[in-house]
Amino acid sequence: VVVGISVAQFVGPALTAPMRASLPVAAVERGPASTSLAVLPFTDLSPGGDQAYFAEGLSEELMSQLYGIENLEVAGRTSSFYFRDRSASFEEIGTRLGVANLLDGSVRKAGDTVRINVQLISVADGFPLWAETYERDLEDVFAIEEEIALEVADRLSVTLGVGDQSYGGTRSLDAYDEYLKAKRLRAQATPVALEEAAAALRRATDIDPDYARAWAELAIVLSLSRTIAIDRAREFDPGRVIATRTALDLAPDLPVAVMAQAWLHVDRREWLDAYRACERVFAGPPDAFAELNCAGLLTEIGAVRAALPYREAGMRADPLDASVSATLSRHYVLLGDREGFEREVERSRREIGNVPVSESMRLLQLYGERAPIEDILQVQSRGCGAGDANCAAVRTVLESPVDDRRQHMIDLLAEQREKTPYLAHTTAYVAAYFGDNDLALEAWRVFDPVGAGAFYQTIWAPLFSQMRSLAEFKTFVEDAGFLEVWRETGEWGDYCHPIGTDDFECT
Repeated sequence: VVVGISVAQFVGPALTAPMRASLPVAAVERGPASTSLAVLPFTDLSPGGDQAYFAEGLSEELMSQLYGIENLEVAGRTSSFYFRDRSASFEEIGTRLGVANLLDGSVRKAGDTVRINVQLISVADGFPLWAETYERDLEDVFAIEEEIALEVADRLSVTLGVGDQSYGGTRSLDAYDEYLKAKRLRAQATPVALEEAAAALRRATDIDPDYARAWAELAIVLSLSRTIAIDRAREFDPGRVIATRTALDLAPDLPVAVMAQAWLHVDRREWLDAYRACERVFAGPPDAFAELNCAGLLTEIGAVRAALPYREAGMRADPLDASVSATLSRHYVLLGDREGFEREVERSRREIGNVPVSESMRLLQLYGERAPIEDILQVQSRGCGAGDANCAAVRTVLESPVDDRRQHMIDLLAEQREKTPYLAHTTAYVAAYFGDNDLALEAWRVFDPVGAGAFYQTIWAPLFSQMRSLAEFKTFVEDAGFLEVWRETGEWGDYCHPIGTDDFECT
């Protein structure tokens, strides 16, 4: 058995895939509550106590396999792993995650053997529906994952289909071990952790050059590195191109590989190619991470309302993931839905224990509502780090007298054009706030060639409604490549629509 090539990926049409042939359509709910399940992080009982990553990686692989089984509703990783170090009853965990069953277990790894205890627990009464102990040679761990997935499906009376689809796995335990380390590091999302994750994945692909999942994960790690260290963005591009192409050559339908390709197209402003890649993601085997990222692509090309069901479905699948909540919160800002925004912020504060929405999204909301400058300055001060020159310059604009304000914005944009064009969207924000829509559009043109493609989501925010009505905005979206997507697909999104056969307008 190859890890990643599992019965969970051999099922019939995935009930969770919101799209079949074209974008956009609403997301589809998963199966009934009686077949809902959360996989808790397995406990490391190894003698050295140093195999937590292996135990958690095993949990993740089981989760991945179970996620693809038709009619089985599986809670997301972050929500399930929220309870890693917390003392809570099975009933409390099930209630918090909204599931009827829990899969729990432990791992004892010693030398070349592994002992896995696993039990399927009914949340309603806390009693196990099934329990089993596996003690095998370490090389059999992948087969054990298969057996557990099959047994869980059988105990929950889930009907499995049959298929023959390769899913980009490996037979090398050493390569798999490096892959698991890298996934844990990637979740930390710091420059150092991402660098270590990339190194682990390169070791994995050196061990097994045909390990498509590791190649795809490397592409994702390098893409994240580009986003976090945007001033070094271009140095990550050669590696991510090679990783993406290799993953696709090895497993053309692997969702995370196709999503990595879409991400690459977005950063190159190849919107139509990104769109086509995301069509494949939504039509293929379910993958929550890939689908959420493709919801971002929908938003970038102006289909903000069509993307909302994917964001909300992501939250339902993983209600305790702070990043998923932040993404949904931002989406409500883009829709001008203050009630939805505040509701999600409050839910996350209550359920997760923090406020997972960036200060920049709160600023975007306040800018769009034309809130008092004092309120904006208060929020901005919380998001500015010491020595942040761009943040200080924006503050100068906000605090400047009316007669001097435009010149300060022009000076700020000139500085960004020369040194930090990827920050020009901040000038666009303040310019639109003060009603200088021509300057806001010029700022977007400065940003356009170099900034992270995801920032395009914000041009559809209420803040820029007047900017979008400018005749020059039509040229901007045509130059950016959006017009090609709209005309080729017939999906014009929420803010632009065709006039006759040769013209269009935006609002």
